[in-house]
Amino acid sequence: MAVTGWTAAVVACSILHGSNHIPPAERATVAPIEAQAFLDNAQPRLPLEFLLGVALVESRFGPRGSERDRSNGVWGIFQIQRLDLRCWGPASQVVYFTGRRHRHRHVRVVRHDDPAFCTEAQTIARAEYFDPAVNIRRGAALLALRRRQVYAARHSARVYASWVGSYYFGSVPLRRQRRALREFFRYAGRVAGAQHAMHERLEQCRRATLPE
Repeated sequence: MAVTGWTAAVVACSILHGSNHIPPAERATVAPIEAQAFLDNAQPRLPLEFLLGVALVESRFGPRGSERDRSNGVWGIFQIQRLDLRCWGPASQVVYFTGRRHRHRHVRVVRHDDPAFCTEAQTIARAEYFDPAVNIRRGAALLALRRRQVYAARHSARVYASWVGSYYFGSVPLRRQRRALREFFRYAGRVAGAQHAMHERLEQCRRATLPE
């Protein structure tokens, strides 16, 4: 059950307000679907603004993401990781030069995700992750799982407060992994900032829809 005081129209407005990665041709149809999915998956421990904040950080609400996302094996609005769904295309060579006067020539072989090389099973699975409603539901479920995992272990109050960092890392980095811990807290800070920004967008959209 959704736990929120926002309407689907206001949420859709907030998604489209400002910078976003939804293709122009899809905006009118995709935004309301995303809005309803966010409302359906909001809960007391995962409030609407929080879900919107994570989605803003991860993909700016782009239902398909970029070629780089797909090459890295992350999918859809919540950038859910499924490395087995990558479909590698033919290898290509990238030539670049380094050193004084660019005298040293280097050749790097790269491969990118190419849907043309997917199996039927991969194509079906990828379509599910690109579906906004499915992706948001799975993303919210994964967030809830990460929260339970963090709170089930012994951590500091700071880690508990920044538990969303485990969504990005998959777990809480060890204390000796200082660089990873900094990234963990930095990600949580980005989500907090995005959550605040989305709350402001929601308020702006609500005021815009109020009768004069």
